[in-house]
Amino acid sequence: MESLNKESNMAQIVDVVDNDFGLFLLEGVFLAQAHIVAAREGWEVVRLDDENDGFDDVPILWVTRPEAVAAHKRQRESLDRARDFWQYGGIDAEINE
Repeated sequence: MESLNKESNMAQIVDVVDNDFGLFLLEGVFLAQAHIVAAREGWEVVRLDDENDGFDDVPILWVTRPEAVAAHKRQRESLDRARDFWQYGGIDAEINE
């Protein structure tokens, strides 16, 4: 968040990327527009990355999307339940009880 406060030019062109999945959400938008979309969608701005290791000249605004985090949590819980089920004998253990 520090880099967002330092003399940032709101007319700057940025790409918006999901911090958790690396998914490009918006490309080639004004920084001010990206902040408006992030606020409207409920995204949390993580950081503004001006140095992209020479990959691209366009800075990246990294955001976290609550719906993506919630979906990831649900998927993780489902995988944990499946692992617990199969770890303790799975369906054979349930049939033999």
